[in-house]
Parts: sequence; structure tokens; C-alpha cells
Amino acid sequence: MSMTNTKINDLIVRLHQKTEKNKVDWETTASSNRYLTSSAEYSIIISEEGEDFFLTITDNWDDLIESIGDPELKEINPDAFNLMKSLYSLARRNARGVDKAIDEILDSLG
Repeated sequence: MSMTNTKINDLIVRLHQKTEKNKVDWETTASSNRYLTSSAEYSIIISEEGEDFFLTITDNWDDLIESIGDPELKEINPDAFNLMKSLYSLARRNARGVDKAIDEILDSLG
């Protein structure tokens, strides 16, 4: 078991918790299956590729720092697939403004 994979699992768990609380802003990308959030020096991308989900970390120059898929995390977290699928869904909803759209539609319906 890799210490890096353990830290990445912790990162995914924390991203999921913060995204659920609307404390992480996700953006759409040129690809319809990838969503991005950025800090001052790094970007994190959650993507769906085939039947798996991947988390990728890049630096400001778009150089790859790390990329890991749910199959690799199963050793550490047996529920990695469901966790990453849920994070992907939350990121997509956040990036696409789903909740805002639903709220506006509900308001317009009275």
C-alpha cells in the first residue's frame, strides 16, 4: 500500500465533503466528462473514463503531478468507485449550476 495513494484517498474524501457543502467551485472543461477545480498552484480534475473515475493533479504549467483511478484505490478504500462516482456527480452538478437552475425554475413556478 502506497503512502501517496493513502494521501490521495484522503484528498478525495475531503474534496467530496467540501463539495457537498458547496465549499469547492468546480468548472466545466472542453471535455464533457471532466470537471476542474484550482488552487493557487495546482488544478484537480475529476473525470469519467469508460466505467472508471480518475483524479488528476496538474501544476500551473499543466504538467502532470499525479493521476489515479478508482481501481488503484480499491486496495486502500474498497468503496473507492462509489466515492469517486459521487464526487464526479457533485462536481458536475456544481460546474453546471444544476442547483441554481432548479431553484430558479422552482421560483418561476411559484
